[in-house]
Amino acid sequence: MAEEDRATTSSIKIPSWDGTEGEKAQTYVAKLESVAELGGYAEALEMSFESALPTSETLTTQTEDEKKAVKLNKKARAVVIQGMCGAKGMECIREGKTNEHVKGLACKMCKAIKDKIQKQDAVTPTALKTVRRFGTNVGLKMSFVFWNEI
Repeated sequence: MAEEDRATTSSIKIPSWDGTEGEKAQTYVAKLESVAELGGYAEALEMSFESALPTSETLTTQTEDEKKAVKLNKKARAVVIQGMCGAKGMECIREGKTNEHVKGLACKMCKAIKDKIQKQDAVTPTALKTVRRFGTNVGLKMSFVFWNEI
């Protein structure tokens, strides 16, 4: 890593999230992906990255590509875990752990966080009826509203 790259990535603050709903969760994911991009391990947060990893962390015969993938997963996993500061967020960490990868896969942790956000943004049938009937619902949380306000 070049000296200027090291200086740039070493001064980046790790985003944090307490597991609560709403804008905090969406902001956390956006910041997490941004930090991962700057750190050079953004691909480790994608679900397709799991296929690049060896079948087990403890496997002694790893190819060079698998060793690189394990290193990227470790970096991404560390940032995701360091950013969690609440019990609700730690649930996403537990979902990323498997028998083969005891410490966890960053891609599965990130997917669990995104799934949690989608569940929070889901429109209930009652809320949808309210919107259709009255045209608005103050308590309705929808991701398209958040992204259109940015």
